[in-house]
Amino acid sequence: MNPGSGQTVTIPDNYYQAAGYATAGVLTATISGATYDGNALSVSGSSGTIQTSTFATGGSFKTTSHAALGPKNVVAGKSLTFEYALGIAQSGVPVTVAVCPTATCGTTKGYSGTIATASGVTNSSGIFSTSLAVDTKAGRVAYLNATVLDPVNGNAKNFFVTGPSANITTIPGAAAKFTVVVGPTASLTPSPISNSVPGATVYVNVVTSDAYGNGVTNVGAQQVQVNLAASPTTITVTSAYIPTNCFETNGTSGNGCSSGTSSFGPIAWTLPSTVGSSATISATGVLGEDWTQCCLTLLTPRVTPW
Repeated sequence: MNPGSGQTVTIPDNYYQAAGYATAGVLTATISGATYDGNALSVSGSSGTIQTSTFATGGSFKTTSHAALGPKNVVAGKSLTFEYALGIAQSGVPVTVAVCPTATCGTTKGYSGTIATASGVTNSSGIFSTSLAVDTKAGRVAYLNATVLDPVNGNAKNFFVTGPSANITTIPGAAAKFTVVVGPTASLTPSPISNSVPGATVYVNVVTSDAYGNGVTNVGAQQVQVNLAASPTTITVTSAYIPTNCFETNGTSGNGCSSGTSSFGPIAWTLPSTVGSSATISATGVLGEDWTQCCLTLLTPRVTPW
């Protein structure tokens, strides 16, 4: 370019915006020299603000080893640490991960983990890491989705959503205690109960449970022996067992026991005949190397039908 006699203008290299999310840049240019008639010339100008947005609209959930986060079983009371990764390495991108109980991920209601949402920004690799403390109830399923702002310009409508993740299911932990369940019939339905008619016969089921009351299947080669004691009334048996592939004394095939296996059976318990009295039943046994006992008090404050 030759704007005047003996003068040239050099065009600089292409401009590259910084990669960090929400980084601002401005282009400026200055031209100086002389006009054809020899007068001094100097002009300058600036572009508007250039702000880094997201470079990609894709994202995915991954394990901490950067592998795809597939279906996961997490022990009750434990946490799952995971990553949300953008489709490109970009730092500083705001991410909010939501926990929801259905694959549609439309709400966080109905899931009882310790967090409903977790927010942060991506690191230089385009990754946001966080942990989910799962619901302590065995069988409860969670899904994840992620909302990513795009860009930071005060417009809340500019975002994209990635989700849902694969299912994250709570499973029982290690056997930690016996849980005693009492019901009005041999099938223990409905259960548990907390009051009954005086002198009635109710039925007892002892469940091998983790610390949160989830049934823990006996996978050992030997049955788990359970000792029962009732006060002040009597119980039909004082010694029952939970066989291999079951987690309760009154389990049947496919219900408290693996298919093809059944437990000890229903245990009858006769209650006091005095209105307003109370009775206690306890179960003891060996779980691993620990003796564990859990008691349930059954109140009989009124005479009512089932």
